[in-house]
Amino acid sequence: MGSESHDSVHIFLFPFLAHGHMIPVSDMAKLFASHGVKTTIVTTPQNALRFAKTTQSRKPTSGFEIEIEIKTIEFPCEEAGLPKGCENLDLLPSPELVDNFLKASRLLQAPLELLLKELKPSCLVADMFFPWATEAAAKFGIPRLVFHGTSFFSLCASECVRLHEPYKSVSSETEPFVIPNLPGGIELTRSQVPDFVKNNVVNDLTQLLKDAKESELKSYGVVVNSFYELEPGVDNRGWAPQVLILDHESVGGFVTHCGWNSTVEGISAGLPMVTWPVSAEQFYNEKLVTKVLKIGVGVGAQKWIRVFGDSVKNEAIVQAVTQIMVGEEAEVMRSRARELGEQARRAVEEGGSSYNDLIKLIEELRSHS
Repeated sequence: MGSESHDSVHIFLFPFLAHGHMIPVSDMAKLFASHGVKTTIVTTPQNALRFAKTTQSRKPTSGFEIEIEIKTIEFPCEEAGLPKGCENLDLLPSPELVDNFLKASRLLQAPLELLLKELKPSCLVADMFFPWATEAAAKFGIPRLVFHGTSFFSLCASECVRLHEPYKSVSSETEPFVIPNLPGGIELTRSQVPDFVKNNVVNDLTQLLKDAKESELKSYGVVVNSFYELEPGVDNRGWAPQVLILDHESVGGFVTHCGWNSTVEGISAGLPMVTWPVSAEQFYNEKLVTKVLKIGVGVGAQKWIRVFGDSVKNEAIVQAVTQIMVGEEAEVMRSRARELGEQARRAVEEGGSSYNDLIKLIEELRSHS
């Protein structure tokens, strides 16, 4: 990596309070800091403890000591009707409290604005589930980047379904349709389309997603957890500095991380003996992995659910793992995954696509500020 310092740029990272969102933000913070960018994570007291463990200083190949500041704001649990200390979505004692958690998240705008006013960062990178962050940043002339923890493919597939409504052309819930304007002839069924999309359902979650789309269009740009070589043929109009996944060794990766001397029984024993909830993004990402990249096996998810309900059984997971490890296409899939892993590593090396994207973003922010 290069050795030029970008300490005139100050990045604020504001992750949604759930582990699946916090992990890539932790990696993103280390990525920015490794290029000499002043980096601050804004979160709540309990989640700050988790970030403190995952962002400890280490000296990367860039030559910069990684120093990441953590600023805390109080999470209004009691005001939103949540148990005291329930500061992470994964700590909810009941799925019925999801709406309360989202209400508490909306109440974070005022304390975040106080920090923005005080510290005046060059940029706010806020999770998509904080649509109000675009307005908050604009009050102080600060560009807001939207962070999506999913792929470009998933974002494009979701938008194509939303705009063109292809699910209206089929006569039953199980009849497949092709997602228009998306490479690869990707098929879904009407039952796999989120209810709030096909039935125009209005509730707290659907309003949040609508607000997120509107705020995204007004934002400075989008940061996605991907890299160009992973998704050829998709019109990537955003920054993809992320091979964040490399810190967790999960690209190339997709199938090889668990080690292929392991047994099917050993891997499946590590899977919870419960049903697994399925989200809309998982459907789209499943298509990317199984139909486009061809490095994985579907687990039979046939219906979209919001949080809990009909879901994928453990037996289906075991069957999928078996196919990946010892099935007819197992070696071919492993070979493809290893190549993607190598492409990911090249992407973050000096001159690579993700490296160049990150430098370009930092330079744009420095010019903007």
